[in-house]
Amino acid sequence: MIDLDLLLSKIRRIVSDGDWDGILATSLLIKLARRYNIEPIISYPHPKELRSMKLNDVVSIEITPTKTQITNSIIFDHHEKIEGYGNIWIFDDKAPSVAALVSEVLGIPTDEEILDAVNAIDQGNWRQDILSQLLFKAYQIDPVSFPRLEITYKLAKDDFKSVIELCKARAKAFKNIERRANELKKGIKVLFSSPSVVYFTYNVGRDEGARRLALLDLEEEFDIVIALGVENENFVTGTIATKRRGINLMPIFRDLRNMGYNAGGRRNVGGFQTIKKDVKLERVLNDLIKILEKDLST
Repeated sequence: MIDLDLLLSKIRRIVSDGDWDGILATSLLIKLARRYNIEPIISYPHPKELRSMKLNDVVSIEITPTKTQITNSIIFDHHEKIEGYGNIWIFDDKAPSVAALVSEVLGIPTDEEILDAVNAIDQGNWRQDILSQLLFKAYQIDPVSFPRLEITYKLAKDDFKSVIELCKARAKAFKNIERRANELKKGIKVLFSSPSVVYFTYNVGRDEGARRLALLDLEEEFDIVIALGVENENFVTGTIATKRRGINLMPIFRDLRNMGYNAGGRRNVGGFQTIKKDVKLERVLNDLIKILEKDLST
């Protein structure tokens, strides 16, 4: 059971992952804070910003020690728990989303259809129904410019109608993302043959939406898929994913941390970033090959 007084003492600043799951979870925390006349400061840092951040005494939604320096904070997560650093975890790796975790633990209700759609998206099942498709498309059009704060505050006021209308307007351009995702898929390269591991590169700040769509599609065909985000020929951030139940990605994230990366996730998906700036893609690929040879060879 969470210590409510302790949570309220830290809730004045909420730092969250910026996907639909993080946005909905943050809106629920705002609802709680406002019951006690607290108006939190919200931030959704980009992965490349996390590299140099130092967070202390905050409430975190999926911003963990595998991503940045965070201490003496309360962390809500359902991916991977890293003990230490004075942090208190509200954790359940069986929760379908962190938003579902926040809602259940704190007893804060939200629209069930929105929550079900967010759960589906977070589990990679964005085609589950019309609403999950709409939310996914609206976000993937351009995750960088997605109006996170605007939507967060609308959700905190239960203004679901405005959120849906905003998403409908954005989703109209989704065909452009589908075209770019197809281009990314055509550029895949093989890293490992058995199990099959492929990777593709994308431009950070331009291709985030197409990256997610390409990743999900390629997971249907290959055992493990890696998306590597680059900027000015330097590696920025990566995602590793699988839909194969017999494959556990956790040892890969552990070995990436041992090699000096920020890395973490679940058995089937996670991310990693370099701590240092200006790391060439070639070095990251070499590191990945070493790890795959160690963890996947039998």
